[in-house]
Amino acid sequence: MNIFGNHNEQGQTLIETLAAIFILTMGITAAVGLANYALNSSAAAAKQIIATGLAREGIEAVKNMRDTNWLQGTMSSGCTGFPSGTANCYPAWDTTPYCIDSGGNNGGCSGNSGPNYFLQFDASNISTSFWKLIKVNGNSGKFGLLYNPDPSTSNNGFYYTGNGGTSCTSGASNLSDYCRSISISQNGSAPFDKPDQTDVGPELIVTSDVWWIDRKCPRAQDYTTAPVSCKIEIKTYLTNWKNYSL
Repeated sequence: MNIFGNHNEQGQTLIETLAAIFILTMGITAAVGLANYALNSSAAAAKQIIATGLAREGIEAVKNMRDTNWLQGTMSSGCTGFPSGTANCYPAWDTTPYCIDSGGNNGGCSGNSGPNYFLQFDASNISTSFWKLIKVNGNSGKFGLLYNPDPSTSNNGFYYTGNGGTSCTSGASNLSDYCRSISISQNGSAPFDKPDQTDVGPELIVTSDVWWIDRKCPRAQDYTTAPVSCKIEIKTYLTNWKNYSL
C-alpha cells in the first residue's frame, strides 16, 4: 500500500532554468541597448537643433546689419544700372554703419574685409553697434563660442564670442561645444559678374557655418576639418533692393 498516494508532479530541470535565465538576460540587454541608443540619439538631435539655431542667428545678424544700414542711411542718386543722377537708392547699404562688404568693388571698409569673421555683440551698445563682424586673420580659427550659465554674469545663459575671439581648441574653461564662422563674398555669376557691377549692383553671399563636438564628433579647429555629421551650413544672398526708384 502506497501511503503517499500517486503525485504526478514534475520540477524544473537545470537546463530549463538556464534557458530561462538566458532569455531574461537577452531581453534585459536588448532593453538597455535600446534605451542607450535612444538617449544618444536624443542628445545628438539636441546638438543639431542648437547648432541650427546658432547658424540661423549668424544669418539673421548680417541681415539685421544690412537693414540697419538702410534705416540709418539716406537715398541718393548715381545708383548702379542707370545713368548718373537718374535713380535713387541706398548706396551705403553694405558699408555704413555696418560693414558687410567682402572687400569688393563696392567696398570702402577694407579694414574689415572678409571673407571669414566671428560674430560678436555688445549688449551695452544696443542702439548703435549691437552686432559686430570681426575679421579672423589667416588660419587662427578663433570661432569658438563661449557659454556661461551663471546668472550673476553679463553673458549668462546664451552662447557668445569672447573679446578677440576664442580658438575652438583653446581648452578655455567656459568654451562650449559649438563653433561658428561667418563668411561673406560677392557673387561672381551672371548677371553679377561685371567688373564694376554697373548692371544690377552687387549681390553678397553670406554663409553661416556651425560645428560641434559629441561622442563621435572630435573638437575641430574649423568647419572644413569637422566630420560631415557634426556640422551645418546655412547660406543666404543679400542685395540692395529697398526703395530703388527712378
